[in-house]
Amino acid sequence: MGDYTGPVSYPQNVLENAPLTPPPVPPHSILSLKEECDSDEDTFPVTSIQRHPLKKQLPNIPSLNGPPNMSIPGTRASWYSYPLPDVDGNLQPRQRSPLYSLIIELSHHLQRIDTTLDELTTKSLEAESVSQLELARDEALREDIDSSSDRVYYAKLVMDAERSTDAELQMFAVRHRSETFQLLSSLVSVPRSADDDPQALYLMGVAYSTGALGLEIDHALAFRLYADSANLHHSNGAYRTAICLQMGVGTDQDLTEAVYYFSEAAANEHVGAMHRLGIIFLRGLYGVERDASLGLCWLIQAALSSTVEHPHSLFDLAQIYESPKPEQKGLIAQDMHKAFLLYFKAACFNVPEAQFRVALCFSHGELGCPIDTQRSLLWYTRAANNQYTDAAWELAKIYYNGYYGINTKNVPLAIEWAKKAAARKHLEARQFLQTIRLSSPSSNSSNSFAMHNETTTFCSPGNSRHHRLKSNNCIVS
Repeated sequence: MGDYTGPVSYPQNVLENAPLTPPPVPPHSILSLKEECDSDEDTFPVTSIQRHPLKKQLPNIPSLNGPPNMSIPGTRASWYSYPLPDVDGNLQPRQRSPLYSLIIELSHHLQRIDTTLDELTTKSLEAESVSQLELARDEALREDIDSSSDRVYYAKLVMDAERSTDAELQMFAVRHRSETFQLLSSLVSVPRSADDDPQALYLMGVAYSTGALGLEIDHALAFRLYADSANLHHSNGAYRTAICLQMGVGTDQDLTEAVYYFSEAAANEHVGAMHRLGIIFLRGLYGVERDASLGLCWLIQAALSSTVEHPHSLFDLAQIYESPKPEQKGLIAQDMHKAFLLYFKAACFNVPEAQFRVALCFSHGELGCPIDTQRSLLWYTRAANNQYTDAAWELAKIYYNGYYGINTKNVPLAIEWAKKAAARKHLEARQFLQTIRLSSPSSNSSNSFAMHNETTTFCSPGNSRHHRLKSNNCIVS
């Protein structure tokens, strides 16, 4: 896509001089798609995409050289390998690098996490009743005032109601699908103009990519709508455009362009984009030069702004604090307590890998966490219900052996959890079920399959399952 045929390695001097705020937006350039999208008369007409040319300089990247006129001698490398003081250190503000400042902010943020609670209170943006939807519809249909924001808000509620488990909300959404799409269409023009509503373009892209509002799925059309909203500086539109380019969905795969749109979305504080851009710099992906300092800056910013929709930066940052890689040790100190707090918050945001890790911590007192068998059982169950295979197998062992010191022995329930783990191709669970079938139903002797009673056999940090957990690199938000 575009005029760039290969990956781009961003020059070091460009990254060093990158500003703290996004640079002025250059004039648009016209980019025609290689393949035009075939559309029926009933679908929304589309013109060629307008976007900015790929920038060699990524926006909103903290300076890697620290504050100007810094008094600490040495090279750029020595600045970032400079020993990090404790949170209560007395460094002058002008001597603190962007990474150090973010680490301090993260420390204060983690201190506010209450680990005695197993839930995070989050505000839902979805409608809770049909009366709320009807009120939003009345506001959206008003013609005496400019109701563009009301129309977009109402359309979002209807699209969420379609996916709701509430039958009444679903029925309301089905009845008003066509009307909702017409409201969104009224907020955009053909050809595109600067007066179009970027949120309306984005929601129409979501509708075409998911089949919402009764539309037929059309990934090519969805991509073009995402790109149009991105060119109007819509962060979600830029993020979805980058995902399409990264995966080759609805368009040709173009990793260089994907990095460009990730940087555009991250500059507008999109949490998922900040997370992915952090991973890109940490690993040196897609032709971008590896830069651990810059990657950590983006990753910490994503973790500080994490949401239920984009929580995985918390898990990735927790892994770094638990076991920093060699190139990260001069930048960030190992801290088991911070690692646990990040895992815990990610678990409360329903990340199954984090839920399993928290369960291990409560089970074996890892990462400085006190042993609590009841809470361990709770988090194993949550992870297993989120399709995490090892958690299902762990529950099977708990209910088969009852080795937690609490009354958990329940053989039928153990077999059910083992079946769930086996269905996800867990080898030990399949062997257990095979042995159960071969043994006599009334046999409780050595003919039966006996799980190990020592929890360390299965849960010690050195075993293969824990290694698989730590090696997971979750970059999808």
